[in-house]
Amino acid sequence: MSLRRVRELIGLSQTQAAHSAGLSQTRVCRIEGADLDTLKVGTLRRYLDGLAARLVLEAVLSDGSRVPIDGQVEHRGGK
Repeated sequence: MSLRRVRELIGLSQTQAAHSAGLSQTRVCRIEGADLDTLKVGTLRRYLDGLAARLVLEAVLSDGSRVPIDGQVEHRGGK
């Protein structure tokens, strides 16, 4: 489902979504038209926050199991 469709299902205009997210309407238009492979996760989170929605990330492993990704950076040994 497209980001635009999500916004429309919630019942917000681009202008309303932009105001809620603290973004310009032009930026919301660009986000909705962006290639998701190049969109920054933080930008997507901010956009979805404006829709009163949240981004959930998970990795799907080769065995089909799903592992939630919480966004916390793990530091392992060394520096």
